[in-house]
Amino acid sequence: MSRALVLSVLFAGLLHVWNALAKGVPSQAASFALLNLATAALSWLALPLIGAPRVAAWPFLLGSTACHTG
Repeated sequence: MSRALVLSVLFAGLLHVWNALAKGVPSQAASFALLNLATAALSWLALPLIGAPRVAAWPFLLGSTACHTG
């Protein structure tokens, strides 16, 4: 079995666990907060591997953030 296949199956299992945890939270606001915190943590961990966005993308990132939080 290839390494990519094993990692894909393990990642799918991780997503199923995450889905079960997210559905188990009684409050929708708490569920969204948990999802956003996990996304932020994974993004910070991936940043050294993929690098920061290009300068031209920052206005779009800031605009998107303003639309989603405001």
